[in-house]
Amino acid sequence: MKATSILLLSASLLLGACRPSGPRHIMLANNTGSDRTDEAFTIARNELRPADDNLLPALKQADGTYVPTQIDDLDGDGQWDEMAFVYSLKNGGQATLD
Repeated sequence: MKATSILLLSASLLLGACRPSGPRHIMLANNTGSDRTDEAFTIARNELRPADDNLLPALKQADGTYVPTQIDDLDGDGQWDEMAFVYSLKNGGQATLD
């Protein structure tokens, strides 16, 4: 599991250092040497830095279809802590999610 996480950590988050006013993107790249089917990803809330704390995050593919996501409250405080999703990429494939 850890090796997979390290290998797919070439999935880079382009989230900037502060809250941007425009759209943000998540860039995924598969440089592992093999196809990755339903690879699990998690992104911490502080990495997403939501502009509005009352809204839940969503991910869309370039064609406008939504990627199913799960919002997790890990510490039970009533606020979400991470967003989890699965995504498939062929070897050498890339994806940009909004």
